[in-house]
Amino acid sequence: MRFFPIIRDKHMSISAQVQPLKSGQIVRGTINKIFPNQHAQVKLGNQVVYAQLEVPLKVGESYYFQVDTTGENIYLKVIKASQGKANQDSIHHLIQHLNLGSEDMIIHFLQRLTSQHIPFSAHQIRQAVTLLSGAENKEVAQQILQRMISLDLPMTEDVFTALYTATTEGLSEQLSSLYHFLNSDHSNQTVLSKQINNQIESLLFQNLHTKAAMINQILYDVNNHDQRLFQILRALGVIELTQYGTWQSTWKTFSQDYLSNPTRFIEQLPFQLDLDQVLHSLLSMKEEQQTLMGTANHLLQRWTNPLINNGLTTQEFIVFKNEVQQQLVPLLPANHNLAMIHTMQQNDSNITNLLSMLQTIADEQTYQKIDHVLLITQNEQLPDFGAKQLFLNQLKRVLLFTGLNDENNLINDQPHQLTASLKQMLLQYIEQSDTQTSERLQSFVHLLNGLQLQSIYETNHFIYASIAIPGEKLYLNHDIQLEFESKKTPDGKINPDFCRIIFILDLSHLRKTMIDMQIQNRIVSLTIFNDDQSIKDYCKVWQPLLKEGLENLNYQLSNITVKPFSNQEKTVSHTETKYTKHTISHEGIDYRI
Repeated sequence: MRFFPIIRDKHMSISAQVQPLKSGQIVRGTINKIFPNQHAQVKLGNQVVYAQLEVPLKVGESYYFQVDTTGENIYLKVIKASQGKANQDSIHHLIQHLNLGSEDMIIHFLQRLTSQHIPFSAHQIRQAVTLLSGAENKEVAQQILQRMISLDLPMTEDVFTALYTATTEGLSEQLSSLYHFLNSDHSNQTVLSKQINNQIESLLFQNLHTKAAMINQILYDVNNHDQRLFQILRALGVIELTQYGTWQSTWKTFSQDYLSNPTRFIEQLPFQLDLDQVLHSLLSMKEEQQTLMGTANHLLQRWTNPLINNGLTTQEFIVFKNEVQQQLVPLLPANHNLAMIHTMQQNDSNITNLLSMLQTIADEQTYQKIDHVLLITQNEQLPDFGAKQLFLNQLKRVLLFTGLNDENNLINDQPHQLTASLKQMLLQYIEQSDTQTSERLQSFVHLLNGLQLQSIYETNHFIYASIAIPGEKLYLNHDIQLEFESKKTPDGKINPDFCRIIFILDLSHLRKTMIDMQIQNRIVSLTIFNDDQSIKDYCKVWQPLLKEGLENLNYQLSNITVKPFSNQEKTVSHTETKYTKHTISHEGIDYRI
């Protein structure tokens, strides 16, 4: 079940109408009024501008204009009167001006752009025609090309393919296909392919093989010289090693046997690790994150300089040891806190190890790593996990594993926070693969690129987001499509007092369902679209609980309305008018015609 973005595409068309015009663009406009001295009021989409006429034009007529700039002056060159509502003759004249063919497909696409007053350049149209001619689904292709022009995206095959793939192919279906493709060649399994499938399994499947997932994570880390999990296990006392090199080389040796026969060697782990107990300890540490970080930071601030610079007297060491035992040790998982006590011996080697343990416990990256390991290895099923936690964890996985945030982290100089995503690992795997495998993997990279391109869109006053979330793990028939719209705060952030969220679901019993939640000044109204009108009875039952939950978050429930899907488009369109109507008036002269 695929849906086109409901909120965002309407906004992008309107946003394209109010952007400053660029040289070479073509736009359709209507002459509203003509004033003395050949001044005219011209309507360009939702903009009203004022122009100095240098050619005779008629009030009420629509024209195609091409933008030209000379110095600070902006000229609108008349191409042809469009005679009312962009009829066939005016479109054909525009096609001749652009030196395009006269196929119905081209005519329909130009009518689509001009009817929505989206400015475009000759280059964009020629590239769009080339891309459109090679697309299997022409209607979908036209919607994507319109979006690319609205956002002024590069009119390249890569961008088009990315958006086309993301629109026509479901995320879960593609993840499942990739998973089976990587598993089909048992003789060519690698640490990298195992870790890719690790992430796919955590996104798709309700029942995970926890031990195998944990082993794959360790092997991937040692192959990529990531010491964070080693440092965590050492701080917990799970392993007594002090040298990372020994840990790394031992696991690399183990991987050669494990990859050839996982079933046999999964029970013959190095260091006698009890992986179930490790995961339990990581979960306990995550739950105590804030207290552990605060306590460890306090101890480091108080004792680091004396420990490093001057050493401690016997009496000072006793005080230090007592503080650690009383303040920190009780917070650690019960089966591992003895390791911390054992380390607290007054010699240089143990002091260094103890400082390293405290630094690991105090470091926020430690808990990011724990969070990642738990997301990829932990079984989450109802009723042990509530529906809310299941959804939030699945949303975390999508953001973390699909790579939607990779470029943003790099732009903000945060590469240390990146956990290798599916996109990063696939690009790495493609470099190591033959042509046939590379082509198959590249199609999934296109999907991830498309999801990324359509995930966030901003205007001066609004933020729009769209994300697909695999649904099977949430006991749904298909993926969730989540769309989000928010006014910006003065500092450019999301405003939780004025926003809108649309959930598009395919539920096991209620089937196709859309929930449109709108928030105005922290007052919440819900519109539920479903063709089974018995859902109204369910709403009456659950409304008091929803109202109470919202009040606990300082929101107020206004109403819940249930409508059939036949009313969905009309309702969404009506709502859009409230959000996005722009009327821009100008004094003086904006353009010359």
